[in-house]
Amino acid sequence: MEKLLPAFLYEHKECPLPGIGTLMLMSGEAKLLTAEQKILAPIPYVELSPKETSPYLLIEKIASIKQISHQHAADLLRAFCDSLQQLPAFGEQLLGTAGSFYMDEKGRLHFKSSAMPAAFFPPVEARRVIRTDVAHEMLVGDTYTDTNAMTERLAEQPERGYRWWIAAVVLGVISLAFIAAYFLQPHHGIGSDFSMQPAATHKTYTR
Repeated sequence: MEKLLPAFLYEHKECPLPGIGTLMLMSGEAKLLTAEQKILAPIPYVELSPKETSPYLLIEKIASIKQISHQHAADLLRAFCDSLQQLPAFGEQLLGTAGSFYMDEKGRLHFKSSAMPAAFFPPVEARRVIRTDVAHEMLVGDTYTDTNAMTERLAEQPERGYRWWIAAVVLGVISLAFIAAYFLQPHHGIGSDFSMQPAATHKTYTR
């Protein structure tokens, strides 16, 4: 069983274990290494699911390989699953190249997947390509636009801000010139001829 079950698992992506659950061959996830410009290939791993599936195809496989009846094949599979459930705490049972079953201190059965050889899953080169001659659709808020329109819009914003800044400076200089001219006139400016006359007083005599 240690060799037959992994072979069935790799072929069908799952291996039923009556009374235990199902071994599932998971695809894994690819990883992007931006700094190294590489993509690591997804490495498969094996996971034990509590969900039970039909063992019919597996029993047929066992009967065909061992040249025995379906009932005898079913009995062999059941006996193997019973032996797994009877593992002592921290006991372990290898399952070929797929990994191993082990029992924890609380009597729960787990599966530890073996690391797949990295040589079978080489990384691939991943270089970022930006095509400036192709417009791609994009959603900005509630409006659909494309990359060319957004590039032009972003390029115009600094230029408009620069023009408003120049206009504000020019208006400020003109305002200062008018104010200065107004106060420098003879009758308004500081230092213009202006004298204060004392108020007239009346003498009073008392005897």
